Amino acid sequence: MITPMVKVTFMGPKRHLMGVLDLLHSIGVVHLEPFPIPDQRLEYMHFPSEDEKQAGIRRQMFDLLERVERLLVTIKAPATLSRAPAWLFDRHISREDLEGAILRAEEEITEPYSNLIETQDELAMLQRYERVLAALYPLLEDATELENLELMGIILQKRRKGILPLLEKELNRITAGRFHIYTRPMDKDNIAAIMAYPLENDGTIRNLFSEENITEIRLPEGYEDKPLATTLRLLIKRQKELPARIAELKGRLEVCSMRWYGTLSRIREILRERIEEFRTMSLSARSRHTFFLRGWIPEEKVESMFGVLKSNFGDEVLVEAIPAQVHEHSEVPVQLRNVPFVRVFEPLVRLLALPRYGSLDPTPFVALFFPIFFGFILGDVAYGLVLMALSAWIFRRFSERPLIRSLAAVFILSGFSAAIFGLLFGEFLGDLGEHWGLHPILMDRSRLIMPFLFIAVGLGFTHIMLGFMLNLVTSVRQRHHKHWISALANMMSLAGLAAVIISAAGYLPQGEHIGILLLVLGIPLLIFSEGLMGPLEFLKSFGNVLSYARLMAIGISSVVLAKVANMIGGATESLAVGALVAMIFHTLNFVLGLFSPTIHSLRLHYVEFFGKFYQPGGKPYKPFRRHRTL
Repeated sequence: MITPMVKVTFMGPKRHLMGVLDLLHSIGVVHLEPFPIPDQRLEYMHFPSEDEKQAGIRRQMFDLLERVERLLVTIKAPATLSRAPAWLFDRHISREDLEGAILRAEEEITEPYSNLIETQDELAMLQRYERVLAALYPLLEDATELENLELMGIILQKRRKGILPLLEKELNRITAGRFHIYTRPMDKDNIAAIMAYPLENDGTIRNLFSEENITEIRLPEGYEDKPLATTLRLLIKRQKELPARIAELKGRLEVCSMRWYGTLSRIREILRERIEEFRTMSLSARSRHTFFLRGWIPEEKVESMFGVLKSNFGDEVLVEAIPAQVHEHSEVPVQLRNVPFVRVFEPLVRLLALPRYGSLDPTPFVALFFPIFFGFILGDVAYGLVLMALSAWIFRRFSERPLIRSLAAVFILSGFSAAIFGLLFGEFLGDLGEHWGLHPILMDRSRLIMPFLFIAVGLGFTHIMLGFMLNLVTSVRQRHHKHWISALANMMSLAGLAAVIISAAGYLPQGEHIGILLLVLGIPLLIFSEGLMGPLEFLKSFGNVLSYARLMAIGISSVVLAKVANMIGGATESLAVGALVAMIFHTLNFVLGLFSPTIHSLRLHYVEFFGKFYQPGGKPYKPFRRHRTL
């Protein structure tokens, strides 16, 4: 059902505006809306604009919120979340207190986090040099025995290995034979080398390497001025030290997370709440000394809200409560409220727009007919039990996901319906149940196709007639006279045509007289209420009834495919192979039997049934409330 709503207007001195907003935020039941100001009162009242002081406070709140969110990303959530300290739940906590706590957290967190980032960057840089270091370091033992020679590391592609003799010839010429080259494979594509030569030949040799496109090993920033041998040893030593340093810094941040995460999360909530309260001030209107607020509240919450406001502000803040008027229904927020069995079907209704306030909530009817249609189509004990088990597992597995839990509950009920219809039709994995003594209680739908069709169309007739009945009730309540006359005329005409057809088929003797009478009365009423298009719309409604024949067609295809699976499985000589083949076909049929009944049952509701009475256009009820998690 749709929760009855009451329009509430709050009036009081301007000095209480923030206090009232804070209290309404805590109560969390009022859906606030902009306060309308009649044209003749505009000179006395205005929407509040932020003054410089309020704008400054709001900017400070945003700055603090940004700092808190940056800290929370930095430390991340601990495995065990601690509760925020009690002082953070004081309604009158000051912005200065919040800022002081944030500053203390920054002082404790920023230093180890900055060091961690720097250390991780340094380790990543050294890891990029890892292959080079591993190749060059063994060469140092030989190279460092040479005194008064400059060392240079180079990388040479293996496919250019033939250049080494030419390189040695040139170095011999430049240095007069005073050079050494030590090489070692670095990977499958490259060779690492250390060259030793006199310092006075350094410029000439570097020019030679540049001309020959030979890559010199570039040392990390900060190590360029040190000798190559010293640098390599320092880099390898540093690379071994850094993981322990990183582990230490991460440990310090984990301690910070345990200490500060709950506190910072609560501060974030407080800042968001206060920013929202500043934003909500724009919904109010004010005269020189008075503020005005307007919103909607569920009818059963009005008295308790009065009591809370009275205890906090006495008679200084007044509240006017007026039930929603018919002309306001398009503006009233909608809250659906159903018993748990029906509530799980609300996500199926919310796939469309919410129903308009003052109309009917279709959820109870979906909760009744969707499982019936689903079970009527699937109609197999085994498939129904498997669907129930699978849905129950999903229901438990996703216990913290309300939407998934609701849909799982829907399919638990639908699986139960399929199992019940399976008993009525005598189906367990198609006709396999016959070998175990399972026999139809109602009918064997695979053999009695026409009776099965009549039942499906009869379900459709009942569903469509219910839709017109709901339209009639809603139209009478809303005083839309032509609408309820149209609904009544459609019901009469539909019943009359059905009576004529059933009588012509020989199932209702003398029924054509009643049918013709209903048509004679109903068609003129349709023309009166809907014009010349009325009879055409009635024929469309009759087509909607015939559309329910899909319940029979899809159900028959499901049982036929199950029988084919058993037939193919039984035709094989090997029991194991036959069971495997049958299982594959039954699995395919189960998957089809999950999607097809769902899609077509929803279509029959959304198109055929809802089209007769459903009034979309409701806006969701969003109370001004706090969302506290700690």
